[in-house]
Amino acid sequence: MIQRIQSLFLLLSAIVMAGLFVPTLAWIKTKSETFAMELTKFTPQLPLNDADSASLMPLVIFVCLIIILSLVTIFMYSNRVMQIRITVINLILKLGVVGVAYFYAVASAALIQGEVMVNYVLVFPVIALIFDYLAIRSIGKDEALVRAADRIR
Repeated sequence: MIQRIQSLFLLLSAIVMAGLFVPTLAWIKTKSETFAMELTKFTPQLPLNDADSASLMPLVIFVCLIIILSLVTIFMYSNRVMQIRITVINLILKLGVVGVAYFYAVASAALIQGEVMVNYVLVFPVIALIFDYLAIRSIGKDEALVRAADRIR
């Protein structure tokens, strides 16, 4: 039953979240230089010492986990209740990605006395949230249909 509409919504959610790997998430402008915050690194490297240097690895792990969960959830069509639960967990993780990305940008800007300018790419998790909501709604409709069919028997 991979051809269901919720499978399409979950696939679109994973694709949109994978789109975070390509462009710049935010820029940090100082008086003399502009730093681009990508998902995996700052370009050029931030002029911080090792104690202040913030690794973006938790953000990468969050996004990879979200993509994997979305793809795994597609194939859990036989257990619809578990599919809904994992999609809700995925929703919470997507909210966490936006929060963590914003935190890294603001914290890094504070360390180098810069100003944060957020890119449109941080809207991608919000679009993925909408796809997840639509998937949850469709999974719930399937579950209601199956329960109604069980009552008739």
